[in-house]
Amino acid sequence: MKRYIFLFVILISCDPAQKAKNHLEYLNSFVTEVESGWKSYTDKDWISADSTINEYKSFFNNIELERLSEEERSEYNSLIGKYTGIKTGYKSRKFINNIKGEMTDLGNKAKGFTEGLIKTIDSSILK
Repeated sequence: MKRYIFLFVILISCDPAQKAKNHLEYLNSFVTEVESGWKSYTDKDWISADSTINEYKSFFNNIELERLSEEERSEYNSLIGKYTGIKTGYKSRKFINNIKGEMTDLGNKAKGFTEGLIKTIDSSILK
């Protein structure tokens, strides 16, 4: 009996449809992890996350997407969309923060320029 249970477990684990469902669950866990921790991600973390998501895309697009039910395919597309949205939000936030820094620098340069110009003009008028 134990042998049959063992064989059944092996057959289930080799079942392509079950394999696709397992990968979908792993993808869900991965996207949930990214969603909860993206604020602390470094550029290196994003490179790793992009590599992981690309592996999932490759797996589903090349092998298993047709094995998913309509509901599972919808979940897959939703998870890929969610990851893309999180990554885009991160990039937008980083871009906006960079612009803020550049605008602050530009403001400081303009202030320095104005102060230098006023001193030069004042000094030339007094002579």
